[in-house]
Amino acid sequence: MKNFLANKWVHFLLWILIICSEAFSEALNHSYEIAPVIAKAIFGQGLNALIFYCTALLIFPRPKPWSGLGALAMVLIAPVLSYAVYMSIYHWFLGVEFMTYSLELYLYYLTNGILFVLAGYLYGGARNAIALEKKQAQLEREQALAEARFLRTKLNPHFLFNALNTLLSLSLNQQKQLPETLLRLAGILRYNLENRERFLVEVQEEIGPLEDYLFVQQQRLLKDFPVDTRFRPINPQFEIPIFSLINLVENCFKHGDLSRQGWIKLRLRSTKSYLYFSTDNKIGSQSAESPGSNLGLESLKKQLDLNFPGHYRLERREEGERFQIRILIWH
Repeated sequence: MKNFLANKWVHFLLWILIICSEAFSEALNHSYEIAPVIAKAIFGQGLNALIFYCTALLIFPRPKPWSGLGALAMVLIAPVLSYAVYMSIYHWFLGVEFMTYSLELYLYYLTNGILFVLAGYLYGGARNAIALEKKQAQLEREQALAEARFLRTKLNPHFLFNALNTLLSLSLNQQKQLPETLLRLAGILRYNLENRERFLVEVQEEIGPLEDYLFVQQQRLLKDFPVDTRFRPINPQFEIPIFSLINLVENCFKHGDLSRQGWIKLRLRSTKSYLYFSTDNKIGSQSAESPGSNLGLESLKKQLDLNFPGHYRLERREEGERFQIRILIWH
C-alpha cells in the first residue's frame, strides 16, 4: 500500500484510465467525435489533477487553520476555474461547445471540486501518515543501534577486567593454558573490532567467539565447574543480532552461582525456518534483580523488535534457584 501511494507511475496510469474512461463514455453516449472528446477529457481531468495535488501537496501540509481555509478557497475557486477552462479552451480553440452555462453546470463543478479536494485531503493524510511512520521507524532503529553500541561498550570492559585478572593469575602460576587463553581473548576482541558496524551476523560467526568466551571464563573458575553446551546449528547462515548469544551467556556468569553447587546449560539449534537458543543456570547470591542486570535483555528485545517484528519469542523464567532464558526466531 505504501509503495502504491508513492509510485509515480501508478498515479500516471490512474489518470490515463480516468481520461480514457470519460472520453469513451461521452463518445459512445453522445456520438461526439473522438478527438475533441479526448481533448476535453485531458483538459478537464488535468484540472481535477491540479486540484487534487494542490490540496494534497500544498494545502494539506500547512498548519491548521490555514489548511482548512485553503481547502475552502479551493472548493470555491475550482468551479469558476473549471467553467473558464471549458468555455475558453473547448469553445474558442477546439470549436466545440459541449454545454452552456447553467446553475446545474456550476453545481456539477462545485460537487466535482469538493470531491477532488476531499480526495486530495485523504491522499495527503495517508501520505503524511506514511512519512511519520517511516520517520518513527527510523528513530526507533537509530535508538536500537545506539543502545546496541552502548551495551557493547558497557559489557565488554566488565569481561575484559575479569579476563586480565585471569591472565595475571595464569602467568604467576606458569600455567600452560596461558598461550591458548591469550589467543582466545584475541579472537573475541578481533570479532568485536571487525564487526563493530554490523548489527546482524550469521550464527556460525557468533559460535566461535562464544566458545572462546566460555574457555576464558572457565579458566578463572573451578576446573570442574559444569558448563554443558549443545550447539547444533543445522543452518549456520541464520542471522542474529551480534553479541546476542555472548551477552546472554555473560549474564549466566555475572549473576549465576559459580560455586561447586552451580551449573550452566546452553542449547542452540538452527534450521532453515527457525533458530532456538536457551540458557539455564543456578541463580547466585546477586540474582538478576541487581541493578543493570536486565540491560542486556532490554537491548536484545529492542533489536529483535527491530529486525524480527512478529517473528520471535523471548522468554525469561525464574523457578526457585533456577533461571532460564529462551529465544525462538523464525522466518
